[in-house]
Amino acid sequence: MIQWQERQLFVNQLSMPNFKIPQESRIGWHYTTCCIILYFGLRFNYTSGDILNSFHSFTWIMKKPSIIKNHRDKRNSYQKKEDYLTVVLEDMNSKMDLLVDGYKVLDEKNDRAHQELSGKIDSNHQEFLNFRKETNDNFKIVFEYLSRIDDELHNLKIEIKELKNSLSKKADLERLDDMEKRVINVEKDNAQMRSLLQQHNLTK
Repeated sequence: MIQWQERQLFVNQLSMPNFKIPQESRIGWHYTTCCIILYFGLRFNYTSGDILNSFHSFTWIMKKPSIIKNHRDKRNSYQKKEDYLTVVLEDMNSKMDLLVDGYKVLDEKNDRAHQELSGKIDSNHQEFLNFRKETNDNFKIVFEYLSRIDDELHNLKIEIKELKNSLSKKADLERLDDMEKRVINVEKDNAQMRSLLQQHNLTK
């Protein structure tokens, strides 16, 4: 009963001409805040003194520009920091994207260079193998030719010996001796060539 009377008294005070909402509280959300204080005060059966104290506290805050300014400065500072971090993150993301793109391009270039180099190496290796095969074939031909020469020289030496036994003139014998020496020299040269070919065949 007493609370209802106090609330009714407060409503009557609001209707009095001398009760005015502070000038700072009549503009925008200030006025809305005062109305909210009044509404909840009446809704939850607050005394007129509590409601007036709330009004005074609110108007005191509104009369302290430094409080509002500090709050705004802090809010602006947080916003600036958030904006700065956002810009930094976006810049880092863009740089990371550029780095990834550059790595992809470099990787593709390396792959192409590796493929081209592998192709050239394979081609050169095949040419080398072909050249080696041709060279070995040529050495085989020469080796076979020298072998035939050896056989011919061996037959010549046999024939020279037979002629020596059948000839009696000294001049003819001297000519046969000279021919035999020449055959022996050719045989030595042939043996040296054969030795070189065999060494090549062992080291290839």
